[in-house]
Amino acid sequence: MKRSIYSFVIILLCFQSGYAQKTFQAKLFFDKDIDSQKISIHYYNGKNDIFLPDTLTGKIIDIEDEFYSPFAALFVNYSGG
Repeated sequence: MKRSIYSFVIILLCFQSGYAQKTFQAKLFFDKDIDSQKISIHYYNGKNDIFLPDTLTGKIIDIEDEFYSPFAALFVNYSGG
């Protein structure tokens, strides 16, 4: 019985670590007329919501991280008119 429990735990750990092997990369380009103070960006990596700083410097943003779900979700909000 102990051996089957150990085998199950090892298989479960291998499965979880194999799920983390995926990475995503995103490069966002913003127009020069967009106010970067009105942009909010966050993504969900399958475990946590990751929020980028509110004050974005520059008009190009590179994002790279591991994700633990079938897909990574990236959200970009602009609160300007």
